[in-house]
Amino acid sequence: MWQQFFSEKTHVLTYGLLGYLATNDLVDTRRKPQFKYIAETVIFVSLVSALDEIFQGILPYRFAELKDFITNIISGVFGIGLFLIFKQWIETN
Repeated sequence: MWQQFFSEKTHVLTYGLLGYLATNDLVDTRRKPQFKYIAETVIFVSLVSALDEIFQGILPYRFAELKDFITNIISGVFGIGLFLIFKQWIETN
């Protein structure tokens, strides 16, 4: 949680949720998850994060940082991992 402001710390939750929900939509849950679909999900989360940071760079009272971009992607990857773990857990029970 190296982010300075609370609003930036909430990005961990929002991008984690984005990664979780995007995985739910993009990965075929009837079959074993394929790397291709997981990579597409990471790319989708990265694009949303990049657009968010670009928009923040345009606003006069905000600023874009590479640290935020990386945090958003890592948070999305955690969300993807949580989805895959929950999916595996549900299938075994």
